[in-house]
Amino acid sequence: MARQFQQLYECVHSLAKVCKHFVVCPGSRNAPIIKAIAQQLPLVSIYSHIDERAAAYFALGLAKQIQAPVAVVCTSGSAVLNFLPAIAEAFYQHIGLIAITADRPTNANIGFDNQAINQQGVFGNFVQTQTNLDFKQFDYEKYESIVNTINYQLPWHINIHLNEPLYDFTHKKSLQSNENQLANKKIGQEIVEPTDALKNILAKAKKTLVFLGFSQVSKISGNYKLPIIADTCSADFKHANIYFYEHYLSNQDIEHPDLLITSGSYMLSKKLRQWLTKNPPSFHLHLSDNFEWKSAFTPNCDVSNCDINLILSFFSDNKYYQQWQKQEQRVREICLQNWKKNEFLALNGLKHCLQLAKTNVIHCGNSMAVRLVALIQNHFRIFDTIICNRGTSGIDGCLSTFFGSACASNKQEWLLIGDVSFFYDCNAFWATPLPKSFAVIVINNAGGKIFELLEGSQNMGDSIPYLVTPHQKSVKHIAAMHHINYIGVENMKQLFNIKIPTDGQTIIEIFDENLMIENYRSLISDTIA
Repeated sequence: MARQFQQLYECVHSLAKVCKHFVVCPGSRNAPIIKAIAQQLPLVSIYSHIDERAAAYFALGLAKQIQAPVAVVCTSGSAVLNFLPAIAEAFYQHIGLIAITADRPTNANIGFDNQAINQQGVFGNFVQTQTNLDFKQFDYEKYESIVNTINYQLPWHINIHLNEPLYDFTHKKSLQSNENQLANKKIGQEIVEPTDALKNILAKAKKTLVFLGFSQVSKISGNYKLPIIADTCSADFKHANIYFYEHYLSNQDIEHPDLLITSGSYMLSKKLRQWLTKNPPSFHLHLSDNFEWKSAFTPNCDVSNCDINLILSFFSDNKYYQQWQKQEQRVREICLQNWKKNEFLALNGLKHCLQLAKTNVIHCGNSMAVRLVALIQNHFRIFDTIICNRGTSGIDGCLSTFFGSACASNKQEWLLIGDVSFFYDCNAFWATPLPKSFAVIVINNAGGKIFELLEGSQNMGDSIPYLVTPHQKSVKHIAAMHHINYIGVENMKQLFNIKIPTDGQTIIEIFDENLMIENYRSLISDTIA
């Protein structure tokens, strides 16, 4: 079967021209794939992980940091299924995650082979392309064409059928150069001028609201006299001019927009979603190259891949912008005065702790962690960038994604994460290598207490413990197992006096006793009429 490995080597060599980072999981069926990747050294980087689910999230974080495709490799059987959560997250974030899965010989899953499932098309709707390689009938030119033309802004699944013997690695190394030929093919059409119909809509709009959703790349290059709200995980957050909206959206002085312009994806603010649902825009223009997109607020919508700066340049200062600015100026001082009250000491302590980060970049776990950071960011705007999985994942893979991203950074990266998210993804620490320097801040409130904030959760009664995952555990023992510096914070005095090393690996555990949850509830529910 030397010919099998020769063809496999050529496939990996071709892929290594566009993908320079591989995360590999142990196994037997995928041994030839790992061998072929290792023979691309030192032109590629290889990371190892024992947990396929965590490995895929690690690759996702790495791809987000370097803004280039990253491949993750596993053996056959149920190992493949563990890639799915990260693949789905990558699909909705437009991340180039490449899943390379070893498979048994074609049709082995209907014979007597174990560790055999039907792996073709296993990721369903969450990959742009499914490539099935069987070296008994293999078209290398067709495969190389896919490598050179595929859109590396979306996931890709390469499923490889491998026959026995697996460990015959006889081959001749390719004489081709291994230069980076990354294809930056875009989704959809090229950027175009607005149509006459769109220009007509823009010209008639008197009340235009702009929302910049979750995004990784900044696209705005100017200042515009329009009310602009940005998700805290938007790369264009710094271009927003409306921050305190959650405190006055119910105020009747704010009229519904006749035109809503959006970009990016996902809206963390539930209050904003509810307000737009109750006060739908007359027309919704979404700037994207995904022409299948549909508005959640009105059937009167359209998608354009025009440059956002070109669209926003159609507008000048107007009464609707002044409406929003009047409310911002009125509410800003009230909100900032609230933060000075002793009852909000816990949130101020967290703010003090986060400001010790030297990078001005904060990674967030999902659920309560990102909402706490969003509250601080909207009020004080102390971070340049906030990074979080807001595609499909919930608490799944937050720690692994962070480590993948931090591995490609030359700075000490910081993560704020909840206790349940941390425990759920603690296999993240099995990545090899781990980042040399990081700080992970764990808010331990003895359970997933965010669910107690949900409207109607009080109706759970005696069932609430099953919703919030109560526990009496500490992350201290996980830190000790992996030989990571640990700092425990048990009161506010310790939090305000905390000294976090600016280098090396550190876990900080804040025992919160629900103070931050209560602070958050008070500040966010205090709508200023």
